[in-house]
Amino acid sequence: KSQFFLFSRFDLSLDEANQALREGGISNLAKFSKVTTLDEIPVMGTGKVNYRHLEKHLQEDDSINLT
Repeated sequence: KSQFFLFSRFDLSLDEANQALREGGISNLAKFSKVTTLDEIPVMGTGKVNYRHLEKHLQEDDSINLT
């Protein structure tokens, strides 16, 4: 089963995030599994999102099953 995670700089509940998807015309089949609020989205020196850092953050969260 696929899981979708949202990292945000804004305080947003899971219900609010999924409501925004529905309002944006996204299928009800696509839902966020978890919303995580960060002070800053990690970026590399090139300005691109540091996905390895985000993945590490997910691996450290005991409430998430990545397998």
